[in-house]
Amino acid sequence: MTDEVGESYHDVLARNIKANKEIIILSMLSKKPMSGNDLIEELVLKTKVFLAQSTVYPILYSFEEAGILQAKYEKGDMRTKNYYITELGREIAQKKKEYVVKSMSAVSDLVQEKD
Repeated sequence: MTDEVGESYHDVLARNIKANKEIIILSMLSKKPMSGNDLIEELVLKTKVFLAQSTVYPILYSFEEAGILQAKYEKGDMRTKNYYITELGREIAQKKKEYVVKSMSAVSDLVQEKD
């Protein structure tokens, strides 16, 4: 369903996911190790929002370089790397989650504010 300005719930959701993609990726990996393609597929299944490989993989590579993630090939599959969150990554993810929740709450308060 689209509103008067041509925007739907899904449009707003996609914009929010894209704006918070780094913390969403860290949060998903804090639950279980995944490959980049698995991250993309799970996000689509849960939200119907697609992040391109050209968006996801540079984030994964930069997090790996920074020590936030560790990539490992699985036994018997030298083509697929699964990404594991490190202890540093868990600390960063926790702090960023707090920021996202607090900022979303502030936005929610503003948009629900009575005149």
